[in-house]
Amino acid sequence: MTTAVDVIIAAYNAEPTIRAAVESAQKVDGAAVTVVDDGSTDGTADIARSLGATVIEQQNSGASAARSRGLAASTAPLVVFLDADDELVANGVHRSIALLEDSPTAVVSAGRVEGFTAAASTVGVLPRRYDSVTTTSLIRTGFGPWPPAASVIRRAALVEAADLEPSALSTRYAEDYEMIIRLSLLGDVVMHDAVAMRYRMYDGKSSNAAESALRDKERIRRHYADALRIDADLMDEGQLRAATRIRMARVALSRKRYVNALALVARVIVTNPMFILRKVMR
Repeated sequence: MTTAVDVIIAAYNAEPTIRAAVESAQKVDGAAVTVVDDGSTDGTADIARSLGATVIEQQNSGASAARSRGLAASTAPLVVFLDADDELVANGVHRSIALLEDSPTAVVSAGRVEGFTAAASTVGVLPRRYDSVTTTSLIRTGFGPWPPAASVIRRAALVEAADLEPSALSTRYAEDYEMIIRLSLLGDVVMHDAVAMRYRMYDGKSSNAAESALRDKERIRRHYADALRIDADLMDEGQLRAATRIRMARVALSRKRYVNALALVARVIVTNPMFILRKVMR
């Protein structure tokens, strides 16, 4: 079967979840699965190989470098970036591929996202907070529209986006947000309502380093807002601290640390009540 899509999985010490990730990708028609092992010290690479995935090993360099390594080895016209603790839903990915085939000006096609927790309980289909995804809406809204694996991306667009002006930033976090901003400069981002992935909530690197992730996201946002002259309501220091505490509170709630969550929210109410009000009024 001709490879229609390369599924690239950046993995670091992902032994508990890599099997489910690889097997979900293998259910996609015409998919070739590449696991880029980012310096793992566990059995991630061995499990991936045993399942028939191509494995590329590198010294620990972070998810962004692992994805770039996988992209350089990719040959299919379409690419999906799957995190090692998430899973693809084949029917939704097939719908994304069909939508790209029907939309010659589109560079990204994305489906809906079903959330689940580390305890494997299903949260349900997550709300979509974008009516349309454009460069302007991405910068003004201030966060990515979905986790990376919800998207099928034209590989040629990813290669071209790397050389666009303004130049890309180098950040440890929020690289997915920057990637879709750069892709939106090249073509349309289209959406459909079939579930394309299952997303493990409150357990990724951004959840565990909330402040750093938000600071990188705002750094990216400011960079493109300034370069493209897009008016955006950027976070000040107080808003950034409040957003960090709210994100930490959500993580604490997911781990049943109710006292910690309540304390974090109470601190935001005391120090930045307008931040809470704006959240409620949205």
